[in-house]
Amino acid sequence: MDVYALNHTRTNNFALDMPDKIGQAWQEAKQKVGEVQTIQYGIYHEYDGNYQKDYTLTIASEKEVEGAQLMLLADDFYQVFPVDTRQKMGIFQTWQQIWNLEEEGKLKRAYTQDYEKYYLDGRVEIYIAL
Repeated sequence: MDVYALNHTRTNNFALDMPDKIGQAWQEAKQKVGEVQTIQYGIYHEYDGNYQKDYTLTIASEKEVEGAQLMLLADDFYQVFPVDTRQKMGIFQTWQQIWNLEEEGKLKRAYTQDYEKYYLDGRVEIYIAL
């Protein structure tokens, strides 16, 4: 599936500046999208290893906006994790669940492209490549 990359950042889940880097990337993407109503993606790729290593996060949208670059979402097999968006930390809690399943050997991740999908109605799902 084609999406449009708005910007990206390189980070690590355990880096002290990770929340700031990711927050800034989303803010910049929000400015580029402006008033355009579009599903957005947080795409995790270019992994250096497992979830404890560095990766690139690219913020993308389904609709093309000025300055965006075409990007292909991998046609992998995914396990989908719905996020409880009623919880303030719902996205982080879902990632913790994913990491725990991986540590327990119950989830075999491919580490190609994983992504968060942000729907217009407020739902969020995390897609993990298998």
